[in-house]
Amino acid sequence: MTSPDVEFTVRSYFSLMDRGHLSFLGHLTAPDYQLHFADVPEPFDLDGAIDLIAGFQTAFPDLSHDIRKVSETGGAVEVLITARGTQRGPFQGVPPSGRAVETPTRHRFRFANGKITEHWIAVDMADMMRQIDAGPATPEANKGLAVRLYEEVINQEDKAVIDAIFAPDVILHDPLTGTHQGVDACKGLLAMFDAAFPHHRVAVEAVLADGDYVTVLHTHYATHNGPFMGLAPTGKALAVGGLELFRFANGRIIEFWRKDDDVSLLMQLGALPAPQGA
Repeated sequence: MTSPDVEFTVRSYFSLMDRGHLSFLGHLTAPDYQLHFADVPEPFDLDGAIDLIAGFQTAFPDLSHDIRKVSETGGAVEVLITARGTQRGPFQGVPPSGRAVETPTRHRFRFANGKITEHWIAVDMADMMRQIDAGPATPEANKGLAVRLYEEVINQEDKAVIDAIFAPDVILHDPLTGTHQGVDACKGLLAMFDAAFPHHRVAVEAVLADGDYVTVLHTHYATHNGPFMGLAPTGKALAVGGLELFRFANGRIIEFWRKDDDVSLLMQLGALPAPQGA
């Protein structure tokens, strides 16, 4: 939970940015304000931060920040955001491409006397460049995107990453729920498993790429603490293997076949009988 005043200041900060009122940021920041951006070694003061933000807005005039979560931990405020924009100006040596960019960003703020004193921004600049660069994605890049589903969305519980790795019209093939189109279907599937198996984790064991396809061998580890397909919570600990297939285009997952061992899952839950002699 965050205090109303702190959350109001954070939301005002991004609102001013999105409306281009950068000169007003000084009303929300302390005189010794510093911005730490991505992997840039030296922090920016307020003037430097305004110049940095203005550079992004020149390249992406419709840049917006969709606040997904605000929380307060250890004296700092953590904010998860999905940043969106269309490249209408030059950026990092890439001429205007007209391509839409959508990337999750993680922000961390420190406050003193109601003012922002420090601001850290974690953003995957390589992912942004992949989205605007006309060059084709490599199999290695596709492998990295597939692994983000397991490492970031599931293990780190960062659901904002879903919109960065799946195409809006992705096709989902699921043996339990059928075939669906749209990123919301992927979010719904993950939400179903999150509710039944809170804080489940996955270990990635092998990742193979062939052209536009990536296959991931993995094992899920979970405890059944919520309802699942009509089954009341059992409290049972589970280990379920999976071999899933992804198809990529333009740096996004456009088709996803979920192939977890659902028979083993249901047997471990007691919903199906174990094989004779097991």
